[in-house]
Amino acid sequence: MAQLDDALGLGLRVALGDQWLRSGGLKLFADGALGPRTAAMLAPYQNEPDNYGITVVDKEDMVDMAKRASVGGLPTSVHAIGDPGFSEKP
Repeated sequence: MAQLDDALGLGLRVALGDQWLRSGGLKLFADGALGPRTAAMLAPYQNEPDNYGITVVDKEDMVDMAKRASVGGLPTSVHAIGDPGFSEKP
């Protein structure tokens, strides 16, 4: 959250910049990825009965950051691969 505060404090907005460097929006990560078996899943990974993946940002923090970014002029996108990343249930 500190980085979001820093970006908003600097006045970063979408498309601010030049041909070499341009700001976009805020990208949040709900979970990991399939390759390293860190995407959050409803069932454990095959041959790893205790591995359900990980969640990176909890729902409350994600909603708070997205609202703050929106008010500050930054759109938000969310990276989610596993089923829990798309649902409201962990």
